[in-house]
Amino acid sequence: MDEHLCRMIPQECFWVVDGKNANEKLIFVRKESGADVNRFRQMLGRLNYAPLTLTAVYYREAVELTDIFPVYRKMQKYTREHKIFLKDALLVYSPGNLIRKMGERKQELDRLLMQCQNAGPDQLSEVFAKLLKLLTARPVPQDEAEHDIRYFMFRLCQKCPGHREYYEIEHEVQFILDNYYTEEAMRKEFDFLFRDIFGASLTASGDKAKLAENMKDYLDENFRINITNQFLAERFGFVGSYLGSIFKSYYEVTPIEYVVQKRMEEGKKLLETGEMKIKEVAAWLGYEDSLYFSKVFKRVIGMSPKDYVNKGGRN
Repeated sequence: MDEHLCRMIPQECFWVVDGKNANEKLIFVRKESGADVNRFRQMLGRLNYAPLTLTAVYYREAVELTDIFPVYRKMQKYTREHKIFLKDALLVYSPGNLIRKMGERKQELDRLLMQCQNAGPDQLSEVFAKLLKLLTARPVPQDEAEHDIRYFMFRLCQKCPGHREYYEIEHEVQFILDNYYTEEAMRKEFDFLFRDIFGASLTASGDKAKLAENMKDYLDENFRINITNQFLAERFGFVGSYLGSIFKSYYEVTPIEYVVQKRMEEGKKLLETGEMKIKEVAAWLGYEDSLYFSKVFKRVIGMSPKDYVNKGGRN
C-alpha cells in the first residue's frame, strides 16, 4: 500500500497506521499534499487483494488530532452501512445517511422465486446465480444485498418445503455471507446448502453418525494438511457449518477444533522423543510459522513447547 501511495503523494506527506480491527488501515495525508478523491480512486484501481474485496472511505475534511478517534468511529459505521456487495469500492464520507429499501428489486426477487417452484438443487443453484447477477450488475450496498438474499432464502423455504426450515439454516446463511467474498465462492456454498435442504435426506441418526465417523477417519489421516470448512464442504457435499454441527454433536468439538487437538497430541509425542527441534515439529504438523505453533500449543496444552520439553513431557 505504501508503494502505491508513493506514486501519487510524496512519502513525507502521508502515514499509514493500523486500525482497531486487523483488516483496517488508516491513511493520514497532509492537507497541502494535493491528494484528492480522484487520486485515491486511481490507487484503489491498482490494488489487488483477491479474493477479498476492498472498501476505502475518503474523508474530505481536515481532522484535528483530538478528533481522530470519533471521526474513525464514524467512518467504521459508514463503511458497514455503505460498502458494496462483492465489489471493491471507494466511498466518500457523507454525514447524511440514505434510507434504503428493497424497492424495485422485490418484484425481480419474486419473479426469481416463481422459477423455484418444483425445482431441484441444481435448478435452484441456477436461479441463485441469477440473483447474484442481479445484485452485482450495478453497485448494491452490502446490507441491502444481504437482506435480499435472506428474503430469498426465507421465501424459498416457505414456497418449497425441504428437509429443514428457514430458522434451522438462518445461521448458515449468515455464515456464508460473512465469510465468502466472491461470486464464485458464494455460489458454491449456496449450492451445498441447496443440496442439504432439498437433496437426498440425511435425517436418520445412523446416517449422521456414519457421516461424522467418516469425517473423523478422514481428519485422523489428513490432520497435517490445511483443513477448512470450505474444504470439508467440497469433500463431503454439505455446507461447512452443517457438517460442523453434526460432527460436534458426536465428538463435542468442531472438525477444525478436532484437527488442532490432534496436531497438538501428535506434537507432544514428537517432543517427548527429543529427536526433532520445535521448528521441525511445527513444520511436520503443517505449521509454516513455528511461533504460531508455539502459541497454539500453549493455548491447548497449557504450556509452551519449550517448557513441555524442559519438564520431560509432563503437563
